[in-house]
Amino acid sequence: MSESSNSEESAKVTTSAKRSGKGDSSKAKKSKVAETKKEPEELKFEIGEKRFVTINEYKGRVRVDIREFYSAADGEMKPGRKGISLDADQFRALVKCIPKLEQQLKNR
Repeated sequence: MSESSNSEESAKVTTSAKRSGKGDSSKAKKSKVAETKKEPEELKFEIGEKRFVTINEYKGRVRVDIREFYSAADGEMKPGRKGISLDADQFRALVKCIPKLEQQLKNR
C-alpha cells in the first residue's frame, strides 16, 4: 500500500448543513425566499487533530480552506486563524504538485 493511500484512508469525511446563526424564531416567519433557498452542505475532511480541509464560499468565490479549528465556548468546532485559503486555480496548482511532493517525501 502506498503512502498516499494511507493518508487518504486516514482522512475522515463529515458533512453538515451550514447554520444561519439565527434562533428558532426564524422558523415562524417563513417567506417564499426562505422556503426555496436551501443551505448548502459543507464537506469537511479531517486531516489531523483539529485540522480540516473544507470547501466554502467567501465574497461570492469558492475557496478551499486548510485550517485548524478550535472548540468554542458553546462546544462547537469553529475555524481558527491558522490556515490557508486557496481559490480554485491555486488549489489545482497544488494538486499538480502533489506527485512531486510525494516523491520528495519518499526520498527523505
